[in-house]
Amino acid sequence: MIDAMNIALYAIGFVVLIVLTQDVHIFPGAFFSKVKYHWQRNKEIPAQIESVFIKSTDGTNLELWRYTPEYESDLSKYTAIIFHGNGGPVENFIFVQMWLAEMGIASYSFDYRGFGRSGGWPSEGGIYQDSDAVWNYMIQRENTTPDRVIVVGISVGSAPAARIAALYDPKLLLLASAFTDLKSTIKAHAIIGLLSRFVRYKFPTEDYVRELKGTHLLLAHGLKDNVVPPNHSVVLEAAYSGAGTVRRHTSETAGHNMAFYDLKNELRSTVLEWL
Repeated sequence: MIDAMNIALYAIGFVVLIVLTQDVHIFPGAFFSKVKYHWQRNKEIPAQIESVFIKSTDGTNLELWRYTPEYESDLSKYTAIIFHGNGGPVENFIFVQMWLAEMGIASYSFDYRGFGRSGGWPSEGGIYQDSDAVWNYMIQRENTTPDRVIVVGISVGSAPAARIAALYDPKLLLLASAFTDLKSTIKAHAIIGLLSRFVRYKFPTEDYVRELKGTHLLLAHGLKDNVVPPNHSVVLEAAYSGAGTVRRHTSETAGHNMAFYDLKNELRSTVLEWL
């Protein structure tokens, strides 16, 4: 009887601990950034990168990377903005900027509050504020218009990316390893899914996709993804009712973190076809 009670108490304690520390699990990249505190680069910043700090709409400092392609192309009139995943800082996702640069497209990637060298601590509302600030900075600096902008969202970054696309109607929205919403993603996991009702964040990517107007929607997902079930991209494809084109690419072998890389050639072909 005592053992059963102890087990029950441990189980309750574990649940309470997970719920209270959910920010760490949802934003692990921010946690590791804070552990290091003075963020150290894993490698030297490439010459094509310009690192600048801007203010979010509430004054929080954000680090932003602008990647300048080495050459121009027919697509150089476009500019991209990247919303990275939650596993690490901006430097971990530089491959997306390099992929865009190969097509002659300049890009902006940034660290949400709490990530890398950006200040503060992440929250859903805070990330949306950061997204608005970066969008406005990019539009003004490039002296461009939404119809010449490509928005890229990776994993959890898909929600703020889709939100920006719904607000401003850019040319193209590319979502890789995207989920319909955060609670549905957590609910899909056998044990941790029982705690989905306690999740404070929504990140409703599907809702934003439904609001897209003329923006083209391009999806990429690995069929071996054990973090976000591949059917989430199927649902997002079905949710699209905009005036543009929607297409979904899948990789038979890619897991959550490799979908974009494994499908980079297919994605490039579609981008070249649509732009």
